[in-house]
Amino acid sequence: MPIYFGPAPGPRQDLSKCLDERKTVRYKIIIPCDNTITHILPCSLKLLRNEICISVFFMYNIKWLKHHGYNMITVTVPVEFLGKEDVIYSNFLLCCWENNADPIITGREELGWCKLYADIYYATSKSHAYITAISENFKFIEISAYNFCDQHSQTNSTELNSTFTCSGILNLKYVPKTGSLKDHDVKYFTYTPQTSFRSEVVQYSKGKCDISFLEPDKNIHFQYHILHLLSKAIQYRENINIELFKCNGGGNLSETSILDFRL
Repeated sequence: MPIYFGPAPGPRQDLSKCLDERKTVRYKIIIPCDNTITHILPCSLKLLRNEICISVFFMYNIKWLKHHGYNMITVTVPVEFLGKEDVIYSNFLLCCWENNADPIITGREELGWCKLYADIYYATSKSHAYITAISENFKFIEISAYNFCDQHSQTNSTELNSTFTCSGILNLKYVPKTGSLKDHDVKYFTYTPQTSFRSEVVQYSKGKCDISFLEPDKNIHFQYHILHLLSKAIQYRENINIELFKCNGGGNLSETSILDFRL
């Protein structure tokens, strides 16, 4: 953001916007994978399990966005972070797509989240959901979910919230150096603990889904280097488990901090 106009008017600039009355619908898919991801993990990270978690969020009535909303897709892997003093078990954010520029800009600059833009669409009925993500007119994610069964009565609130927030989000904040792009101006890990999310799960369901992660033409797509690797790891899967969380509330993630890491 152009700082000479003042800081971005996001949720972390106004503590009165820390908690809001947002409604969130989240779909969570865990996919087994090979060791493709291991080769791109930054130093100080160790992959705990050969799996990728894809989460899709549809958020409404967000206070700092004048009660509008936006959609988000995250791709994470479970890792062990080996810091100078601490060891943290968390979810490393490989990539995040959102369909609104304001949270992309503020999340990149203030939190260090690696965010990209995509059009994210959502259609649902009583027991089905259809989700797509499109970048530069190319549909790179397609999810068809079905056969949902309500699990709320079988799981208590503590277990649901633990499942939703997991163990926080770990990111590598990186800004290349102007005039010397092989070097960096900023390079460090940031950690957003689970306590920052402040969401209450009010409904929890399980179902099945088919998911496609497609690879674009390398000659025409700006995000090819990202989509190529993820499409190799995820590919097409059918009849796999999917979880659905419906939540109330949310935090501003202001508890995000910088981690010291081993070189």
